[in-house]
Amino acid sequence: MFSKDTIFGESMAKKFAIGDIVSWPALDKSDSYNKIKKLGIISKIETYTRSERPVIIAKVIDFDTSREVEILIVSLTLITKADKEIQN
Repeated sequence: MFSKDTIFGESMAKKFAIGDIVSWPALDKSDSYNKIKKLGIISKIETYTRSERPVIIAKVIDFDTSREVEILIVSLTLITKADKEIQN
């Protein structure tokens, strides 16, 4: 169905790196499901197959809960780039 060369989110994934601080939209379940912005730090970027299509997922440590969550890379907004010296 999809070309092997087409990975959903591949072009966006190039602007993110492990250690970047990012935000993503979420629903606040405690307040009538209002849309809120969550913040976290990328811990891993991987390609998965979802519904027979390869997609790029970022594993992000949520600052509010300290839990790792999986977010489609296309849903992320870059807040701060990681320091390259720390990554090496």
